[in-house]
Order: sequence, then structure tokens, then C-alpha cells
Amino acid sequence: MATDYKHYRTIKSKISGTGVSNQVSTALSSDTNRNNRSSRGRRFCGAVIYNDATSTQALTPLLEVTNGTTSFQLDRTVIQIGESAAWSDEEYGIDLDSDQFIKVTVAESIALNDDLYVFLRFKDTYS
Repeated sequence: MATDYKHYRTIKSKISGTGVSNQVSTALSSDTNRNNRSSRGRRFCGAVIYNDATSTQALTPLLEVTNGTTSFQLDRTVIQIGESAAWSDEEYGIDLDSDQFIKVTVAESIALNDDLYVFLRFKDTYS
């Protein structure tokens, strides 16, 4: 039986030198009823990260699947200033357990005025 994906979600956030040092999505089991809409499963199906740094620093984001205790690194890449990196469903798509979520951290210390924009894409399953 094919899996029926109907609800797509994009989570957008920012990692900056003046704010949060990492960003996480929400596990299906911890999500609100309004957001999960009786979903039976969640699939990570891609991401885009953009380096909007004003310094001369390239940034190294780490993309991980975690449940808060155990983490698995999906990818690690260097993004130069003004560039972006993209992860597609074909290469990095993964069905998450109900307690798993995606975490993006940066390997370096981020300068005060630097920003890293994070867009995570998910599909929720209903059958």
C-alpha cells in the first residue's frame, strides 16, 4: 500500500550571532493537534540553508536527525557568504519516528551580525 502524503510543512527560522545557536523542528509526538492534524507519520523531505553573513566567515551547518538523546548526522557542508545549500527528498528524505526531529547546528561561533537562514520541509502521512 502506498503512503499517502497530503500535508506539506515548511519551517523557517534563523540562526544568528545575536540569537539562537541552533534550530530544531518539532517531533510528531510533541506537535500540537493543530499542526499534526491526526498525522500518522512525518517525513523529512529537504532543506535549504542560506548564509547571510556580513563578516568574511564561511559557515558549516550540521544537519542531524535526533530524538534528543541519540543523533545521526545526515550531512555537513561549508557555505560561503551569499551562498546556499540544498538537500532534496531524493537524497536525504527520511521517514522520522514519532519522537525524532531535525536539528541544524553551526560548527563555528557565529559573528554578531551574521545570519544563517534555515528552511526545513516535511510531509505528514495519513495512511
